[in-house]
Amino acid sequence: MARGPLLRTLDHDGTASQSIAAAQRRAGAHPEGRLPCPACAAGLKGTNFERHLREKHPEVDSGTPNVGVEELQLVGIDHRIRRTFAALTFAWFVAVIVLLVTGPVPIGVDGERTPTQVAQTPVVIIVALGLVIGAIIAILRAAGAFRARITVTGNAIRLSHRLGTGRRHVPLPAAVETGTLFIVRSDRSNSGGSSTGLKVRAGAYLRVADGHRSITVGCPHGAGIRKHWNGWTAGPRRKWWDVDLSAPAFVELQYALAAAGLLAPPR
Repeated sequence: MARGPLLRTLDHDGTASQSIAAAQRRAGAHPEGRLPCPACAAGLKGTNFERHLREKHPEVDSGTPNVGVEELQLVGIDHRIRRTFAALTFAWFVAVIVLLVTGPVPIGVDGERTPTQVAQTPVVIIVALGLVIGAIIAILRAAGAFRARITVTGNAIRLSHRLGTGRRHVPLPAAVETGTLFIVRSDRSNSGGSSTGLKVRAGAYLRVADGHRSITVGCPHGAGIRKHWNGWTAGPRRKWWDVDLSAPAFVELQYALAAAGLLAPPR
């Protein structure tokens, strides 16, 4: 059984003042209601929010509460780039097969293939380059180098991904959907010894959609979104999404969507 979060996220360096200010306003208006903390994603009652900030997050600058909608920028792990790498891997395999079929290895004067001749063939060069590039990509991915940026304003949510070459834009207002993320892992525990696909829960998602345009944000933890907000609809389980955010950043996104009028505190 899988243990711990299956999604990689970036450390959350700080909390935007507008998220803290929004939480303070909500705590004051609904002291007996529950709300998520933008600094750590913990759920707590409104009456305990100020004490929670003082005791758990004294370094957080709450700023001056305001009612205006400010631009919020969040940085997470680019999850959509997996499709780009999958396409590149497929193209690499096709190139190797084609070269194996159409590119014979040169033969020496004595009828034998020398190591130098083998190493200089296109198929060996392509395989070697593919392995080197694959190793570099794996190292960069483990280091969280492939990042995506989410920007939320009062009238749009934007996503910059695929090393900055991809752009997605969803105008607001838009529909908000939430549900469960899963990944498929190989399961060899059956008695037959064959490998089957096992669906493993990976976290929760928020999907903002306007017609055919959508941005899906994943998080290892749901951060109590269904308990803390109204205005969303329940969505299906999904295995494809765009970006992974840490739990505090995921909560900040929720407050930004609430400021844009898409989510509201429960009554």
